Amino acid sequence: IGGIAARGYAPAIALAGGAYGLGALNKRNQEVVAAQMQTQAVVQQFGGTKQQGVQSFEWLKGQADRIGFNYLDATGDYNRLVSGLMGTGGTLEGSQDVFRGFSEFGRTNKLGAVQMKRIYKALGDVAGKNQLQAEELTNQFGDSLPGATALFAQAYQDKLLAEGKISTRMSEQDAVTKLRADMKKGLVKGDILGYAGKRASTMA
Repeated sequence: IGGIAARGYAPAIALAGGAYGLGALNKRNQEVVAAQMQTQAVVQQFGGTKQQGVQSFEWLKGQADRIGFNYLDATGDYNRLVSGLMGTGGTLEGSQDVFRGFSEFGRTNKLGAVQMKRIYKALGDVAGKNQLQAEELTNQFGDSLPGATALFAQAYQDKLLAEGKISTRMSEQDAVTKLRADMKKGLVKGDILGYAGKRASTMA
């Protein structure tokens, strides 16, 4: 009787396991659809088409496969980065260049998933506030990104040179001092990310 009972339980267990697996699959599919719709809405909010929104999400998935990160975990921060930069006159392509630059830098420096999540969050925060502040530079980038202060100081010089606000490059220490002083005055805006992304990419 015991053997018969055991054989009777086996299909039930299999069915329960299958139902659990199906439920998990459905949940993930729902998360993917929600993430895609969110990404699409962000792009369309700033004049993009539905197709461009879909392509933006597929681009993120492609980067995740190429570089190695969880695209669902990164979608929210990616969208905040895109929204913040496009909302202040940037482009989708420029936003993606920033995301790609820091992602490649992270891979080259063998940064872990937790570190990269902090970096992605910091990028979204800076873009969302349209300002780089000590909180992001010290507590978010600084805790996860090797040489963060020096990278952003050089990026800020690149920006000032491009805008004709300085004519020659400063020493590393003077560049850091200038960056910190201008951050306190609220002068370091979100567009520094474009220059920082290029810096990160060349260092990758």
